[in-house]
Amino acid sequence: MTDDDKNQIESPAGKLEKGKKAPKPRRTGQRETIVAGKKYLLRVFLGRDAAGKRHYHSETFHGGATQAEDRIREIIRRHRAGEPIKETTKKPGQTLRQHGTAGTSAGTPPQVRC
Repeated sequence: MTDDDKNQIESPAGKLEKGKKAPKPRRTGQRETIVAGKKYLLRVFLGRDAAGKRHYHSETFHGGATQAEDRIREIIRRHRAGEPIKETTKKPGQTLRQHGTAGTSAGTPPQVRC
């Protein structure tokens, strides 16, 4: 492949046009400034479901712009690897147990008065 071949792009008619470069792929993820240099809204497109509905991951990031970009890349990497995007310290079912024992001491069942 010569340098001329690299600078050619295929037109919709199927012909190679000389001198035009292929467009760069669009960047995945966006960073919207909330507070300059301190707080950013991060959004990453995760894909579409079977019905065609778009799914995004959004989060507010506190830190610098470079750190926010690093977080966007981390979200994309985790999504592609099939890992959970947010780290959680809760174990499965822990939330349900806490909800069921709300308002009681030491997990004892609430007393019912008739």
